[in-house]
Amino acid sequence: QDGAAYATAVVGLSALEDYDGGFFIEEAESEETKSFIRLRPGDVILHRYDTVQGVQVSQGCLWNLVFWYRGVDATVAPWLKREASSGDADAQALLGSSLLDGTSGHQQDQSRGCHWLLLAA
Repeated sequence: QDGAAYATAVVGLSALEDYDGGFFIEEAESEETKSFIRLRPGDVILHRYDTVQGVQVSQGCLWNLVFWYRGVDATVAPWLKREASSGDADAQALLGSSLLDGTSGHQQDQSRGCHWLLLAA
């Protein structure tokens, strides 16, 4: 879901003592750059579609409420083509995959999908 939305808001619902680990971000897809952000109840973190992030809970139970912002037209991400056209490799890859699969409100188009994936490479 995060990749199909321009922005994602994560709201913490669990007390810090209820879990170990939690929401994390990475500068690159590497364990060495993983930084945990411990959300208390009511804390909110907002991130873009291209943020390398995830949730890892080693003990206990973590509850978050997640909101995805996709823009005015919820079926097609209006920002995706703009970002891809401006050279954003993450947006190019996401647009290419969406066109290949016919997902995120895009009609399936193998030729255009391959075009965007090649640009992202």
